[in-house]
Amino acid sequence: MADRVIFFVEARTDIRAIDRETALRLLKALTRFLETNAGNVKQL
Repeated sequence: MADRVIFFVEARTDIRAIDRETALRLLKALTRFLETNAGNVKQL
């Protein structure tokens, strides 16, 4: 698959700063998007 997500250092820090449950939901949603292209996601 050609799509990928690149996390900048700041993004990694932000993910670690939020609660674990929310961080896991975010990462699962990104994984699902990469696998299926389903979801309302845009590049930031």
